[in-house]
Amino acid sequence: MKTKALLLTLLLTMLALPALATEPVYGIKLGLHNPKATTTGLLFGFTAGSEIDERFDAGLGIDFFRKTYTETTEIVDPNGGGQINPTIEVPDFESSVTMIPIMANVKFKIPMGSDFQYPLLPFVQLEGGYVLSWYGFTNYETDEDESKFFGGWGLRFGVGAMYQIGSSSRVSLDVYYMSAKLSREDDNEEIGRPVITELDLSGVGIRLGLLFGGKKIE
Repeated sequence: MKTKALLLTLLLTMLALPALATEPVYGIKLGLHNPKATTTGLLFGFTAGSEIDERFDAGLGIDFFRKTYTETTEIVDPNGGGQINPTIEVPDFESSVTMIPIMANVKFKIPMGSDFQYPLLPFVQLEGGYVLSWYGFTNYETDEDESKFFGGWGLRFGVGAMYQIGSSSRVSLDVYYMSAKLSREDDNEEIGRPVITELDLSGVGIRLGLLFGGKKIE
């Protein structure tokens, strides 16, 4: 319940930021994240903030990442016959990880100069905040089903560029590295003391964004 309240409060804050800013900037991003704990998966995010001046932007962002892995056993359908042999996939176990980074961000823009003929604006971005994650595991053979929450602070450093496509809209592309080594503490009755479990979701990624607001790139 506390996590849902936190996410709702953050979402409302992000929606309010553009209205309070003198030069509001907001947008959506879609990309790929390759964490150490699992394989590459889709990343979707939303960002909102303010254009401070010609060099700096600042704001808040929230991303959503989920990766699911299922191992199955393939058997031949006993009802098949002739030259047609249908197969049946029986799930053995399934695991999933969900990650939600909630980060403040500062973007340093690098103007290309008046001699450059295209509305392109490179940037360097630093983000920092708290990362929420849920790990789930289901073993269909033993009927074991568990879900664990992990949390920890994260940092993300990226470089990219924005390209103006309309009077108040632009596309962006950036590559990044995110450090997010999360953990949880559990009581272990066998050894009589707490144990700490880590989930390392650090990794590289790439994001394509559609941004609105801010001054036009000249």
